[in-house]
Amino acid sequence: MPIEPVVFGGKSGSVPQQRLARFVGQVGGLLHAAIFEEGEKLFYSELLPEMRDAWPSVSNRFGTYTVQVSDASTQTLQEHGLTEEELDFKFSAINFIARRFYQSLGGALQPMRDWFSKLLEIIDKLLRSLVAAVPGGGAIEEYKDICESLIPTGE
Repeated sequence: MPIEPVVFGGKSGSVPQQRLARFVGQVGGLLHAAIFEEGEKLFYSELLPEMRDAWPSVSNRFGTYTVQVSDASTQTLQEHGLTEEELDFKFSAINFIARRFYQSLGGALQPMRDWFSKLLEIIDKLLRSLVAAVPGGGAIEEYKDICESLIPTGE
């Protein structure tokens, strides 16, 4: 089963806690699909077994963190630029890169890897702000960062 395209963050104008909680779940879904469906194409295959072995624990963290984000105060999210037009812009940027990645699927390996790396990089920008606003997602961010580091470059 290939990676299914998603629109990160949902609909503009929705409650930011809901959009951000959805985003956390979507990042988890993207990583799961990338690791288990396209892992041999996207990552160094030597480390896929360990990456996959760690997934159940990390997956549980996504669920826990989604609840924490849902309960975040609007004021805290505003202080970190995670509401209204600022959040709309961030999701628009992520979705712009995500569309390029989804279009690259099934094509040449290196462009697909490059777009996936860029997608994880831009996801990290929002994830980092979110973890600063709502502590508890550090292990998720770290796992994503390590996965990103294991995408072969044009070596």
